[in-house]
Amino acid sequence: MNNFDDNLKVLRDEIDEIDSQLVELLAKRLAVTAKVGELKSAEGMPIFAPEREAHLISKRREQAEQVWFKW
Repeated sequence: MNNFDDNLKVLRDEIDEIDSQLVELLAKRLAVTAKVGELKSAEGMPIFAPEREAHLISKRREQAEQVWFKW
């Protein structure tokens, strides 16, 4: 392999590791959201909270924009 191939492999390996971490984080998030649903159900609360979802999406969009502007 030449230097280009070595560098490309290192970068692709890094991407693969990040992807694996994302999958793990999404699995953790899913587990926590299931617990939230169980807790809310036990209290007779609706599981879906549209205002919370809208707020969450807005905050994550802001966060993403701030991260992208760093590039």
